[in-house]
Amino acid sequence: MRSGGRLRRTIKEAIDDLPNGICVFDSTGLMVLCNHTMYQLGFLLAGRDIQTLSEMRKTLKELPRNSTARRDGNLFILSDGRAWQFSECKVEDSYGESFIQFIAADVTRLYVKRLELEDGNRMLEEYG
Repeated sequence: MRSGGRLRRTIKEAIDDLPNGICVFDSTGLMVLCNHTMYQLGFLLAGRDIQTLSEMRKTLKELPRNSTARRDGNLFILSDGRAWQFSECKVEDSYGESFIQFIAADVTRLYVKRLELEDGNRMLEEYG
């Protein structure tokens, strides 16, 4: 039993070290796993802890007024300029139990390049 607890801690630490955010909700909508990155992103987007699937979906659908982030299409732009893209999918464990997983990917470099291309296109249109 002691080694099982150590293994769970090691797995949790590895998930916490991921650069992407990950959060998993069970079939009742309760959070069963959330790494540090997703916890921080949730707090920045919602202005508080996100604990349920409905809170996560509501926050991603419409940012609260107290949010420090803004939307740009399907991206969420934080006050420090970092851009994050969220995805939701259904996953099953080896026992057939269903979970809802959210992944947040840091797409800042792609977002900055997109902005640069849009600026370049505007300049070409002005000169063309």
